[in-house]
Amino acid sequence: RLAEQGDIPGATAAYQEVVAARPEWSEGYAYLGGMQLMGQQYSAAVQSFQEAIRLGSESRKAFIGMGMAYIHMGQFGPARAAFNEASAREGSSQDIDRILVWLDNKQAASRGTHHP
Repeated sequence: RLAEQGDIPGATAAYQEVVAARPEWSEGYAYLGGMQLMGQQYSAAVQSFQEAIRLGSESRKAFIGMGMAYIHMGQFGPARAAFNEASAREGSSQDIDRILVWLDNKQAASRGTHHP
């Protein structure tokens, strides 16, 4: 409810309490990562998504969230790896395909080469 009301810091704190009480709950870490991503705490979000995955989250949402955090940090290689894994988990989607093309273009631009 806190997130729905726009209280991202409050929601983040609530999920931090949840994962402290239930450290084995992978989805709790995924939700925490989502709140951290929304709160622009990108490094913390990556760590939370990684913990969700380590604990066995089968959802591609953790990989998508991690990829978005990496994009915001300008780390396009790790972002691409996260989106590739998301695609491999539950199949490709137009949205993920567009992000992968965008990442390829960003990486090519940083190397001074462009892909059509």
